[in-house]
Amino acid sequence: AIFKTFQASFQVLAEREADFATLANGLKRVSTDGPKAAKALRGIADELGYETLFDEKAFQKGFALLTSFKNIGIDSYSRVAETAADLAQINQTDLKSSFLQLAKALSDPTRGLTALSRSGVIFTEQQREMILALHESGQEMEAQAEILRIVEGSYKGAARSAATGLAGAFDTLGQKVRDFNEVFGKAFEPFMEPLVLGLGEMFDEISGGLVLIQDDLLIFAKNLAKILGPVFKWILDSIKNAFEWFDKLFATRQN
Repeated sequence: AIFKTFQASFQVLAEREADFATLANGLKRVSTDGPKAAKALRGIADELGYETLFDEKAFQKGFALLTSFKNIGIDSYSRVAETAADLAQINQTDLKSSFLQLAKALSDPTRGLTALSRSGVIFTEQQREMILALHESGQEMEAQAEILRIVEGSYKGAARSAATGLAGAFDTLGQKVRDFNEVFGKAFEPFMEPLVLGLGEMFDEISGGLVLIQDDLLIFAKNLAKILGPVFKWILDSIKNAFEWFDKLFATRQN
């Protein structure tokens, strides 16, 4: 149990650190202060992780995905995340798919609105024309806000409503366990990192040594096979003879 706790803790810590680093790196392309923006978005991911049935890891990965769509402002990320969660909850899809679908629609309404329509979002012809006109005239923020407003009109609150009762309690417990694992892992990280690096160096030395002596090992294995070959043959012959002896003895007694 102790080993599993350590294993789970270091795994959660490593995954969260990797996700945060990926997000911070992506934000460098769209923000002058990537690490600060990443911390703020991680806080939003944690909050949505508790308030919906999707975990904070999925939201953080969704934010990282949004950084590849440079015409979606960081100020919209929180609203996009919650709308994506509502879409995923209603359509019973994974959060990443909803993030991607929504991001494509916001980035390129000409093609993205059709995909959203397939998911059940209804755009009237007048709304579609207005969004495309805003987008083509360079008013991308206004076009994106209109898309989000329409999607929210059909789905808003779905993800938070699902995270109530027993389902919400179990989901919250799971997130609290992962939070504990992260804190626990971070407490032992100063000891674990040098140990892991040391083990890596040890295996490098062993691998290098084996490469140096592999020809000698091959010669040794061949000589060992020459010695053991007759021994194994004698053992197999003895077993075969024993079975033949028992067979003859049994046949004699039957007669």
